[in-house]
Amino acid sequence: MANKNYVRVSAGIVIEVISTATDINDLFHPSIASQFITAPKQVVQGWLYDGNVFSEPPPVELVINEPVPTITPRQLRLWLLSRGLLAQVPTLIDATPEPDKSVAQIEWEFATVFEHNNPLVLALGAAVGMTAEDIEAGFREAAKL
Repeated sequence: MANKNYVRVSAGIVIEVISTATDINDLFHPSIASQFITAPKQVVQGWLYDGNVFSEPPPVELVINEPVPTITPRQLRLWLLSRGLLAQVPTLIDATPEPDKSVAQIEWEFATVFEHNNPLVLALGAAVGMTAEDIEAGFREAAKL
């Protein structure tokens, strides 16, 4: 006798597959056996079932986030200029209390690279209403300059 495929479905998704030559009612108590339905051989766990038809799930699109690039002071300044934000930076740094003000001035004037999660970058971004996601997007754009 050929094997039959029995599946258990929950919320429209095949969650269990049993392939057996024995009738499902002979394998399990009726309360369990009643949870299974006959399915074509190709149906595997994860397939969809709408009550009438089995179908493969749609392909999962993997989104791989590229790391946020490190940018140069030139790239950062050009990007800020393109957004009308460059002129605000000295004012924002001047408004910072000491000793953070001196640290911010040194970072702004002498850093050789900027990272999106740099405390100065985060503070200046927040001061102009940017979220961490906005800053990351800005760094991705600035890296192309």
